[in-house]
Amino acid sequence: MTALPDEPDTPEPSLLKLACYPNPFNPSTAVSFDLARYGRASINIYNIKGQLVRRLLDKPLRKGSNQLVWDDRNDKGDNCTSGVYFIHLTSGGNSAVVKAVLMR
Repeated sequence: MTALPDEPDTPEPSLLKLACYPNPFNPSTAVSFDLARYGRASINIYNIKGQLVRRLLDKPLRKGSNQLVWDDRNDKGDNCTSGVYFIHLTSGGNSAVVKAVLMR
């Protein structure tokens, strides 16, 4: 009996779920996310130019469902302008992105 060749490494399926509601939003949106395991999680908000607008979360969290609110403010505490933003979640080497639209 011959041995089967090793299967190529396949990336682990995404273990993160990310959503925001309402979307479009004004003045805030609830960011909900699920983690499949304990670990450091970070959520950053980027504008359409790819510039960091707000660091919303950066700490270890337990697995399961989580929710927080983005109040349309940047890291300086100023209100953001109308436009498209990207909410980026990373945890345990996995990442997820959702588009959020702020309409004034």
